[in-house]
Amino acid sequence: MAYRVLFIDHTAKLGGGEIFLLNLLPHLVGPVTPVVLLFEDGPLRHELERRKIEVHLFRASGELVNTNRDSMARFTGAAIHRGLSAVRMSLHLQRVISTLNVDVVHTNNLKACLIGGLAARLMRKPLVWHIHDRISQDYLPTKVVKLVRTMARFIPNAVIANSLATQTTLKLPRSKMTRVIYPGVSEVGTVSSTVRGHLTRIGIVGRLSEWKGQHIFLEVAARVLKEYPETEWVIVGAALFGEDDYSNQLKARAAQPDLDGHVVFRGFQSDVVTEMRNLDIVMHCSTSPEPFGQVITEAMALQKPVIATRAGGVLEIIEDGTSGLLVDMGNVREASELVTMLIDKPLVAKVLGENGRKRVLEHFTIQASALATLELYTELLGSGDPQNHGGEDASCGTHTGPKSAVK
Repeated sequence: MAYRVLFIDHTAKLGGGEIFLLNLLPHLVGPVTPVVLLFEDGPLRHELERRKIEVHLFRASGELVNTNRDSMARFTGAAIHRGLSAVRMSLHLQRVISTLNVDVVHTNNLKACLIGGLAARLMRKPLVWHIHDRISQDYLPTKVVKLVRTMARFIPNAVIANSLATQTTLKLPRSKMTRVIYPGVSEVGTVSSTVRGHLTRIGIVGRLSEWKGQHIFLEVAARVLKEYPETEWVIVGAALFGEDDYSNQLKARAAQPDLDGHVVFRGFQSDVVTEMRNLDIVMHCSTSPEPFGQVITEAMALQKPVIATRAGGVLEIIEDGTSGLLVDMGNVREASELVTMLIDKPLVAKVLGENGRKRVLEHFTIQASALATLELYTELLGSGDPQNHGGEDASCGTHTGPKSAVK
């Protein structure tokens, strides 16, 4: 008998956690009957319905849904009002959950964990928190960090972290049922050759946000263009959570003489795979440690050479000098030198791409994510055999530490 699992997400925008959910659920169908509850309407709902996944809307105030991580920490009248709204929402959500007849509640981001988690516990439903954010002061406000760490000890029955880097920041006791399940790549099909003379299209993919480092990418472009004026610099992504000012700053910088005509803003793209296929080099420029780095594994699966920041979950993905290249956060000079090296040595880029794809196939597939998730449900509910489910043969998403190699 299939488990009926309710997945709760506060947003219907296609961020990293939502894309992972979209990829994961079809691989759970069979042993699991997934049901999704969203706090707003948007692209995620339409994509889930296209995949024949049952979806329900639970309308939350736009103020609550769009609250960013900085404003969550301010003890103001508005913050108090949002807190009371969240409690009222949890009580209402409890009644909604009771009508859906589910076996497990699986919350997919911090707001869903806090609001949906309280509702699930009031109903005494087995609860899984899925954490996609590093719970640390360099990523979240101190008050939010303390709140999440405290609640993580007592509210969920089990916690999934998207990397060892994320798991470590939760500071959970050993007695807590906790799993690291990497966000696996679903698109690992055909690849195109990276080597076609000079590598001229360099790109960065992800929502436009200051900590994602698109401004660093533009400064790297300005340096490399002095030596390679034929290169094209592509930014794929849009501002999703009230970060339009940053988007405008990026466009203003790209219009300055040293970059004008060389930078392409592709905006939000639902088909990220096609966008990456058209790139020769993929960069990751985050200015604070990334919880995981899903864009990196997607690029590696397409056999693209990747240059990424040396911090957070990225260290669990890339073996420096073997399956990609790592650079210190914010180091424009070092990143520029690595891009120049790959342009000068396309065969090195080719080998990095091939090794990167091999690493993804061995450690970061969606099949491995699905199998590990099913095993957690089985342990939580105490019955069943997930080994007979989950589609294709799946390797375990086991952590292997980074290796060094001479570049």
